Amino acid sequence: MFASRWSFAPVAAALLVSPAAPAHAAPPVPSVLQLMKPGDSGIPLVIRGRLVDGSGNPLPGVSMRVYHADLHGEYGRYDGTLTTGPRGVYEVRTIRPGSYGYAAHVHYVVTRGSARQSFQLLFADDVRKREPEAKEKFPVLPDSLLRGWKAPNHGLHTEETRPVVIGSDGVHRVERDLRLR
Repeated sequence: MFASRWSFAPVAAALLVSPAAPAHAAPPVPSVLQLMKPGDSGIPLVIRGRLVDGSGNPLPGVSMRVYHADLHGEYGRYDGTLTTGPRGVYEVRTIRPGSYGYAAHVHYVVTRGSARQSFQLLFADDVRKREPEAKEKFPVLPDSLLRGWKAPNHGLHTEETRPVVIGSDGVHRVERDLRLR
């Protein structure tokens, strides 16, 4: 079971402790998102990366929603929001998503001011085909086709297939930087 091999509880607890803030201030949202709950089964997954602007400058303090399907390909359980930390860094601790017939993937929705951009993370070791887009949605375009082009604030997203590194502890790790247009 996951909890016996790898535990995020001490780190997660430390992240939730912060210096006293004024009573009217909202509590800080950590740049680490713990989606996996104690007792969850599945392959542990840690995704780390940075959020940067089109010029490569880090974007700290930006809201990012991250979600994916569970082991059975159902959505709703693994869904949360974090705020990027210093230098635009973020980390998601979860399980490898399941598939509903297509390549397993993780969704990101980044909101900065009134702009919103979506991303997908696919895993290089998943040989299933990419999910087809519904006719009413904008197409998924690879990052290489979108370089230098400012995406609209609705629907259009980029995807990236990234390698998975499996640690001696059994945890799968992926690096995924996100570049806002």
